[in-house]
Amino acid sequence: MNKSDLAKLMLEYEDVKRKCDQLEQEIKDAVMYFEESIEVGNVRATLRAGRKTYDYEMAAVDPRVTPEIVLNNSDTKINWKAVCEEAGIKDIPFDVSEPSVFIKLLDS
Repeated sequence: MNKSDLAKLMLEYEDVKRKCDQLEQEIKDAVMYFEESIEVGNVRATLRAGRKTYDYEMAAVDPRVTPEIVLNNSDTKINWKAVCEEAGIKDIPFDVSEPSVFIKLLDS
């Protein structure tokens, strides 16, 4: 292989990569539209629901949380989840991230 051959390969790679990126985005958009995972041939597009992120520290702003409970659940930092559990707090506020799509080429 010489530098000219390498340049041709790199230009081909650029073209193919851009086409693949465009196809990937179109597949992701379609899966999000249909709201379900889809498998065709050796390609699987998996819809992943948004992940929940709990705010235990916010939930710990509760009269049931005493300074002793906080001290019991502190080492180098406060374990807010353990604080809430010890205080018997079950209603924890949370945020949900956006759903996403993961595309995988399966082994044939």
